[in-house]
Amino acid sequence: MLRTQIQLTEDQSRRLKAVATRRGVSIAKLIRQGIDIMLAQSGERSPEEMYRRAARGAWQRLLDERAAIHTSKFTSK
Repeated sequence: MLRTQIQLTEDQSRRLKAVATRRGVSIAKLIRQGIDIMLAQSGERSPEEMYRRAARGAWQRLLDERAAIHTSKFTSK
């Protein structure tokens, strides 16, 4: 993980502390969760997610091709 600094308003800080206390997590974790939500809603994908999607697509194409070959063996007679 990387360390960074942010500036919060007094109200944001107070409210974050209250939520963190209620949930039993750190303020940093809440901020990371908020960033994850914002990135997910914006449609931005991490490199890891792009690799997973590409691999999933490659496997699906391979399975589809194999299924087509298998099916054609039984239907071409």
